[in-house]
Amino acid sequence: MPNKPTPMNPLMARLPAALRERMQANRHTQSDVEAATGVPQPQISRALKGLRKRPTEPMQKLCQYAFIENDDSGRPTLAELSALLHKIVGGHPAAAECVKGVLQSLAPLLTSTSGKKSG
Repeated sequence: MPNKPTPMNPLMARLPAALRERMQANRHTQSDVEAATGVPQPQISRALKGLRKRPTEPMQKLCQYAFIENDDSGRPTLAELSALLHKIVGGHPAAAECVKGVLQSLAPLLTSTSGKKSG
């Protein structure tokens, strides 16, 4: 009887594209990701190729690096928000200061309506 292929975890299905996007945004190589996460470069390479199907501890570290969340609530992910900020700010320090000011102004309003305190 042939072995059934292991179905891919939805979180792992998103990892290759999100990891690649995050690496490009940070201008990181696989070696840089290895240094940042402790995940060996060969595992990073396999993750980028979509060859990892289960969320093992090293793959979870890569998900954290790529800002992938195990959340299908419809809310924007940290990766999406990060990409948007990168697009808005680009390499302009003045734009970064403006965005920072807007976010700091919104923080008290957002934390009081969500019932959570900012940290």
